[in-house]
Amino acid sequence: MFIDVWIKKHEGKRNQAYQDSRGVWTCGYGQTGPEIGPGTYWTDEECEARYVQARNLAISQAQNDVGPVFTELLDQGAPRAAVIVDMAFQLGGAGLAGFHTMISCVQVRAWVSAAQAMVNSHLLGQTPRRCLENAATMIENRFLALG
Repeated sequence: MFIDVWIKKHEGKRNQAYQDSRGVWTCGYGQTGPEIGPGTYWTDEECEARYVQARNLAISQAQNDVGPVFTELLDQGAPRAAVIVDMAFQLGGAGLAGFHTMISCVQVRAWVSAAQAMVNSHLLGQTPRRCLENAATMIENRFLALG
Protein backbone atom coordinates (compact mmCIF):
# COMPACT_ATOMS: atom_id res chain seq x y z
CA MET A 1 0.00 0.00 0.00
CA PHE A 2 1.39 3.39 -1.03
CA ILE A 3 0.49 4.82 2.37
CA ASP A 4 2.81 2.36 4.12
CA VAL A 5 5.91 3.60 2.31
CA TRP A 6 5.14 7.20 3.27
CA ILE A 7 4.41 6.53 6.94
CA LYS A 8 7.33 4.14 7.41
CA LYS A 9 9.67 6.66 5.77
CA HIS A 10 8.66 9.21 8.38
CA GLU A 11 8.44 6.92 11.39
CA GLY A 12 11.39 4.60 10.90
CA LYS A 13 11.42 1.34 12.83
CA ARG A 14 13.03 0.49 16.12
CA ASN A 15 12.62 -2.94 17.62
CA GLN A 16 13.91 -1.73 21.00
CA ALA A 17 11.82 0.83 22.87
CA TYR A 18 13.22 4.35 23.17
CA GLN A 19 12.01 7.69 24.47
CA ASP A 20 10.97 10.09 21.74
CA SER A 21 11.65 13.84 21.70
CA ARG A 22 8.79 14.38 24.17
CA GLY A 23 9.97 11.60 26.52
CA VAL A 24 7.25 9.13 25.43
CA TRP A 25 8.28 5.48 25.25
CA THR A 26 8.00 4.35 21.65
CA CYS A 27 8.62 1.08 19.80
CA GLY A 28 8.22 -0.33 16.30
CA TYR A 29 6.98 2.20 13.77
CA GLY A 30 6.19 4.95 16.25
CA GLN A 31 3.78 3.02 18.46
CA THR A 32 3.21 4.26 22.00
CA GLY A 33 1.11 3.03 24.87
CA PRO A 34 1.16 1.84 28.47
CA GLU A 35 2.62 -1.54 27.45
CA ILE A 36 5.78 0.11 26.07
CA GLY A 37 8.62 1.06 28.38
CA PRO A 38 12.25 0.37 29.18
CA GLY A 39 13.20 -3.09 28.01
CA THR A 40 10.34 -3.48 25.54
CA TYR A 41 11.54 -5.34 22.45
CA TRP A 42 9.45 -6.35 19.45
CA THR A 43 10.41 -8.73 16.69
CA ASP A 44 10.10 -7.54 13.10
CA GLU A 45 6.83 -9.46 12.88
CA GLU A 46 5.46 -7.76 16.01
CA CYS A 47 6.49 -4.35 14.67
CA GLU A 48 4.68 -5.03 11.39
CA ALA A 49 1.52 -6.41 13.03
CA ARG A 50 1.23 -3.45 15.38
CA TYR A 51 1.97 -1.05 12.54
CA VAL A 52 -0.83 -2.49 10.39
CA GLN A 53 -3.26 -2.19 13.28
CA ALA A 54 -2.25 1.45 13.89
CA ARG A 55 -2.34 2.28 10.17
CA ASN A 56 -5.83 0.86 9.81
CA LEU A 57 -6.96 2.91 12.79
CA ALA A 58 -5.41 6.03 11.20
CA ILE A 59 -7.27 5.34 7.94
CA SER A 60 -10.56 4.99 9.84
CA GLN A 61 -9.83 8.19 11.74
CA ALA A 62 -9.13 10.04 8.49
CA GLN A 63 -12.36 8.74 6.94
CA ASN A 64 -14.32 9.90 9.98
CA ASP A 65 -12.62 13.29 10.28
CA VAL A 66 -12.33 14.29 6.63
CA GLY A 67 -15.23 12.43 5.04
CA PRO A 68 -15.99 11.66 1.39
CA VAL A 69 -13.12 13.68 -0.08
CA PHE A 70 -10.65 11.51 1.83
CA THR A 71 -12.34 8.31 0.66
CA GLU A 72 -12.17 9.59 -2.92
CA LEU A 73 -8.45 10.40 -2.56
CA LEU A 74 -7.80 6.99 -1.01
CA ASP A 75 -9.66 5.19 -3.80
CA GLN A 76 -7.59 7.10 -6.37
CA GLY A 77 -4.33 6.21 -4.63
CA ALA A 78 -3.64 9.92 -4.32
CA PRO A 79 -0.55 10.98 -2.38
CA ARG A 80 -2.78 13.49 -0.58
CA ALA A 81 -4.52 10.52 1.08
CA ALA A 82 -1.14 9.31 2.35
CA VAL A 83 -0.47 12.76 3.85
CA ILE A 84 -3.77 12.71 5.73
CA VAL A 85 -3.23 9.17 7.02
CA ASP A 86 0.36 10.03 7.98
CA MET A 87 -0.94 12.92 10.05
CA ALA A 88 -3.60 10.74 11.70
CA PHE A 89 -0.93 8.11 12.41
CA GLN A 90 1.47 10.66 13.91
CA LEU A 91 -1.15 12.46 15.98
CA GLY A 92 -2.93 9.32 17.18
CA GLY A 93 -6.46 8.98 18.46
CA ALA A 94 -8.56 12.04 17.73
CA GLY A 95 -5.54 14.25 17.03
CA LEU A 96 -6.34 14.78 13.36
CA ALA A 97 -9.80 16.10 14.26
CA GLY A 98 -8.14 19.10 15.93
CA PHE A 99 -6.85 20.33 12.57
CA HIS A 100 -10.12 22.09 11.74
CA THR A 101 -8.70 24.54 9.22
CA MET A 102 -6.72 21.90 7.33
CA ILE A 103 -9.69 19.54 7.23
CA SER A 104 -12.01 22.30 6.00
CA CYS A 105 -9.53 23.18 3.27
CA VAL A 106 -9.21 19.54 2.16
CA GLN A 107 -12.98 19.19 2.04
CA VAL A 108 -13.17 22.03 -0.50
CA ARG A 109 -9.97 20.93 -2.26
CA ALA A 110 -8.05 24.07 -1.30
CA TRP A 111 -4.71 22.25 -1.28
CA VAL A 112 -2.38 25.22 -0.79
CA SER A 113 -4.44 26.47 2.15
CA ALA A 114 -4.48 22.96 3.64
CA ALA A 115 -0.70 22.84 3.38
CA GLN A 116 -0.40 26.28 4.98
CA ALA A 117 -2.56 25.12 7.88
CA MET A 118 -0.18 22.19 8.44
CA VAL A 119 2.90 24.40 8.35
CA ASN A 120 1.27 26.90 10.74
CA SER A 121 0.65 24.16 13.31
CA HIS A 122 2.72 22.65 16.11
CA LEU A 123 3.81 19.90 13.72
CA LEU A 124 6.38 22.19 12.12
CA GLY A 125 8.18 22.53 15.45
CA GLN A 126 7.72 18.89 16.44
CA THR A 127 8.75 17.19 13.17
CA PRO A 128 9.77 19.90 10.70
CA ARG A 129 10.97 17.71 7.83
CA ARG A 130 7.88 15.51 7.97
CA CYS A 131 5.59 18.53 8.15
CA LEU A 132 7.24 20.24 5.18
CA GLU A 133 7.25 17.05 3.09
CA ASN A 134 3.58 16.50 3.86
CA ALA A 135 2.75 20.11 3.00
CA ALA A 136 4.61 19.93 -0.33
CA THR A 137 2.94 16.61 -1.15
CA MET A 138 -0.47 18.06 -0.29
CA ILE A 139 0.09 20.89 -2.78
CA GLU A 140 1.58 18.86 -5.61
CA ASN A 141 -0.30 15.55 -5.11
CA ARG A 142 2.93 13.65 -5.73
CA PHE A 143 5.35 12.39 -3.12
CA LEU A 144 8.00 15.02 -2.47
CA ALA A 145 10.87 14.26 -0.13
CA LEU A 146 13.25 16.98 0.92
CA GLY A 147 16.84 16.44 -0.22
